[in-house]
Amino acid sequence: MTQGYHLEFACNGAEALALAAEAAPDLILLDVMMPGIDGFEVCRRIRADTRLAEIPIILVTALDDPASRLLGIEAGADDFVSKPFDRAELRARVRTVTRLNRYRKMVAERTRFEQLFALSPDGVMIVEGGLIRLANPALRHMLEAGDGEAVLGLPILSVVAPQSRDACSAWLDAILAEGRRTGPVESLLIGAGGTPFPAQMTAGRLEWDQAPALKVIVRDVTEQKKMQEQQLRSQRLESIGALAGGIAHDLNDPRGVRLSRDDRA
Repeated sequence: MTQGYHLEFACNGAEALALAAEAAPDLILLDVMMPGIDGFEVCRRIRADTRLAEIPIILVTALDDPASRLLGIEAGADDFVSKPFDRAELRARVRTVTRLNRYRKMVAERTRFEQLFALSPDGVMIVEGGLIRLANPALRHMLEAGDGEAVLGLPILSVVAPQSRDACSAWLDAILAEGRRTGPVESLLIGAGGTPFPAQMTAGRLEWDQAPALKVIVRDVTEQKKMQEQQLRSQRLESIGALAGGIAHDLNDPRGVRLSRDDRA
């Protein structure tokens, strides 16, 4: 461990490629002049490998001519350090490149989250401090809130039907306290129109703006409930039909009739 970094070393280009694939480092310092495969080719191969392509690469070289720098840029290098180099400058460049790469990853992850969030067929909301901080289009549709701002800042319990609030509040508090994802649980939610609808909810704890929060996934199960009710109704009708058929069969079967001695007299 040096200056807070864990370092791995390779003696040649082939070893560098193997080590990069195994360690998946946060940054690669790559000397241009290496035995076997030079730094330019190693850089090109790393950029061509989908598993490693996003790793920042700083080329360390004694070549300071424009042609060499152009080769490095075309190979995919993120920065250059010329030999002999100042250690303080090298550390500063490493910090800058790693910081930029972490920021780039954070932006990419946030973009993916926003895409999944917006396109999810289930309702998704972020709840912090008991308030809805973010709601995706599917949830806004369920709650009959056309304007995205209409639900932001609302207490989550305000969209839960009164008869379900106590159970829902206890469930959410337990998730915040225990920090584990649980569900699905069934609850009644209520939209702007005031009509409750059955929903399955799954929730887990996360950090939102450096504060504990909940990601709650909501699925409207109204149609599922209707299908279950129809199935139960059909099963009851089948049972009644079978019972009625059995009774009719017994009444129409002469062998089912027995006369006592007094009746025959």
